[in-house]
Amino acid sequence: MNNRISFYIWVLLLLLIIPFLIESIYADVPEVVEVKRELQGTDTILNLKIRHSNPSQSHYVDIIEIQINEKLYKINLTPQGETVFVYQANLGQVDQSAQLKVRVNCNLHGWSGWVTLETTTTTKPTIIPIGTKNMTVQIILALAILFGALLAVKKKFKQHHNLLVIATLVNGISILVAMIPSTQSIITQAINNLNTVILLSIIHMMIGIFTTVLAIAVILKKSMKRKKWMRILFTSWMVSFVLGAMVYLIIY
Repeated sequence: MNNRISFYIWVLLLLLIIPFLIESIYADVPEVVEVKRELQGTDTILNLKIRHSNPSQSHYVDIIEIQINEKLYKINLTPQGETVFVYQANLGQVDQSAQLKVRVNCNLHGWSGWVTLETTTTTKPTIIPIGTKNMTVQIILALAILFGALLAVKKKFKQHHNLLVIATLVNGISILVAMIPSTQSIITQAINNLNTVILLSIIHMMIGIFTTVLAIAVILKKSMKRKKWMRILFTSWMVSFVLGAMVYLIIY
């Protein structure tokens, strides 16, 4: 009975965590919330209001792209210190009837959608950034794995197995909906700018995937030397967690 109760508790936790992650998949992707066009003499001035969660020296909006008909303007930015900031772009002489759209890029989490003068908005609900949400999930998982190790020491192997199954499933979902999209953008940035944050993120992602694959193998392959591989799994899970925490602390 206790095993069933423990299993159902972890299933409930899983059901709570899934929407928690999915809700915030794009929470750190920047957004153009307002575009205003004005004339100064013969020049067209574009005033952009941009929102981006938790900006820092290593996490910021680095590129603005402005497309006018078929012509694309690319503007490189320096790190910002504000969640909402305004950028003014002088486009020179532009046909006022030309089609105009804008998008912005986070150096870690990728591009916003294209926005035109007609589709900009000035309101958006406040949500916790994906980094914070995913870090919360990873802390819960790390505590669960530590508790699972304690269960194994006490030879409560059924509860240990159930906990590992749920933790592995939650971690796999976290990788799919949060870490892979973020890491894809990080790898893109690494081509031009390989720094400590990007290198740690890539290593963290590789160890995280290895940990998940190994956990699945341990769960499915009952004939393997589980004690040896469980020790390796525990170590890799903790290393992945520590690396993820380091990246989080550097960025946020």
